Amino acid sequence: MKKIKFASLSLLTVLAVAWVACDNSTPKKVTTPTETAAPAVETLDSTLVEATATRQITDGDLEPLTKTQKKLLRNYIFARHGYKFVDRDMKDYFSRFDWYKPEHTQAEARAEFNEVEKYNFQFILSKE
Repeated sequence: MKKIKFASLSLLTVLAVAWVACDNSTPKKVTTPTETAAPAVETLDSTLVEATATRQITDGDLEPLTKTQKKLLRNYIFARHGYKFVDRDMKDYFSRFDWYKPEHTQAEARAEFNEVEKYNFQFILSKE
């Protein structure tokens, strides 16, 4: 019985591969492991996130981060100030947190930045 199941499974696998190979429809974008479809799978050290409001971020802080993590770190500054994200990925990511209250335009949120946050926003953006 096990040999029959294995043979059936192998046959199904071969048929599935053959079907995909013969599909002449429009090519589909494939997300590779280095391209994240949504930042929801990315994580950041909470200490670093909190530091964006209290101290200047350094190259050493950003060096181990992916491009997506840098984007998230930069946008945490806006999220803390209640920016209503237009970017679907950012909106979806920050909406998972109870503390996130989307109430402000970009200009309103930016007006609430302290001096450290202003510096960090520009610094992180320059390193993305």
